[in-house]
Formats: sequence, C-alpha cells, structure tokens
Amino acid sequence: MMIGKNIIRFRNDLGLSQEDLGRLVNKHQSTISRIESDLQGIPYEEIPLFAAALGKAPEDLLQTESINLHIQTQNGGNANNYVVNHHSEQAVQAKDEIIALNKEIIAMQKARIEELE
Repeated sequence: MMIGKNIIRFRNDLGLSQEDLGRLVNKHQSTISRIESDLQGIPYEEIPLFAAALGKAPEDLLQTESINLHIQTQNGGNANNYVVNHHSEQAVQAKDEIIALNKEIIAMQKARIEELE
C-alpha cells in the first residue's frame, strides 16, 4: 500500500518533521518512521486522525499512483466501454491508445453520417 509514501509527501508539503506529526497524532517519532516505511500499518480507526493532522481527507492517504479512466463510446449503436486501471507509467500509453481508438470511431461515425446525408 502507498499510505507511507503518501504520509511522507503530505507531511513534507506541510513542512512537518516526523516528530511534529507524531505529536499531532500522539505517536512516537519511531512509530511514524515505521509507518512511513510501510513496516507498520495504521489502525483503520486512526486513518481519519492522520488525515486531519495532514489536512487531507482519509481517502487521500489511501490513494495509489494508478490512474483510472472510463470511456464509453458509441459505435454503430453498440456501446463500447473501456476501463483502464494502470500504474502511472503505463497510464499515459493506455490513455493515448484509447484516444487513438476514439479518433478512429469518430472518423467512422463521420463517414456514416456522410453516407446518410
């Protein structure tokens, strides 16, 4: 899970040390270090406490580096759904492939409209 990396990023964005964050959530600095290294988890019920201390929503602590895309297109009356969930390095390539596919579909739809006119 990325919770440790997210905590580091959010803590650094605020200019907080591990000790500062520890004081805010009533944890020792060594505990914060283990959490940030993903060697120790945060109890589920404490996630809102950590999130509040970092000025974030609880779901922000749990987000990953993946990018989710959901694109629906119409092709000859048939709905095509494309759902992509790739890690960030692959997401741009997948997004580009989907855009290229959508351009092809648009071109086909334009040709079909011209046929009907």
